[in-house]
Amino acid sequence: MKIQRTLKTLKSDLGLTDFELSLLLKYGSIENMTIEHVEGVNPDLDTAANEDLHMTGGDFTGFFASATAVKLKSGDAGDTSKGAMVCGLNASGVYTETAVTTNAANGTTEVAVPGTWLALFDVYSTEAATLAGSLLVGPAGFGSTYLTAPITTNGAAVGARQVPAGKIAFACNFYGGLIGGVASSGAGVGVFTGSATQYWRRCTGVAAGYGTSRKKVMIGPFTAGERIKLRGMNAIANNTIVNGSFDWILIDTGTTGLDA
Repeated sequence: MKIQRTLKTLKSDLGLTDFELSLLLKYGSIENMTIEHVEGVNPDLDTAANEDLHMTGGDFTGFFASATAVKLKSGDAGDTSKGAMVCGLNASGVYTETAVTTNAANGTTEVAVPGTWLALFDVYSTEAATLAGSLLVGPAGFGSTYLTAPITTNGAAVGARQVPAGKIAFACNFYGGLIGGVASSGAGVGVFTGSATQYWRRCTGVAAGYGTSRKKVMIGPFTAGERIKLRGMNAIANNTIVNGSFDWILIDTGTTGLDA
């Protein structure tokens, strides 16, 4: 049986609390939905800085105003003809995973990733054996780097997402952790949406120690093209390691059914 309600009015029509609605979404009770667990890591947050959670550090630059061509290479010349997968939104705004192979003569020579991209989320090796160097995705000439997949993790670990075409999205079950520069005065992990940062939770701890935090709040809905990312903030020491995660719930536009 289906209870026909639009997602926009589902909460009020059924008298649901925020937590009850989040459970329906989290456990797949809404039709035409998928859930992804998104993780991000910044290995070197600088003192008092606000930086996005991705392996390259600084601000994440893998969101584009228009469809953009990108290149791939390895950090080691010996990684020749190695398979990799680049994941993100293609020129139509649809989530895509595209296979690409490193240069056959020199792994550090850049090769074109097929297609063009509106957003990049991940790059990883498809080889059974560990590569000698990190995988890198960036513009031609690599004046900057969009994605980095260190050999220790085999994944870019980007704590950021953009809603694909034909979808709406919710985010929930946030986690944040800092090691190396946590202050009770307010270091933490924040959620950046639109033009402002929402400080969803401080990671309180001791100086040069560690701190963690969890929050079950759900935010959304986000519509196609909107973005969300995690940012580490206000560390008191350089080389602070910051990690965070959230559940990313995607639902087909126009869905009205609730499994009952």
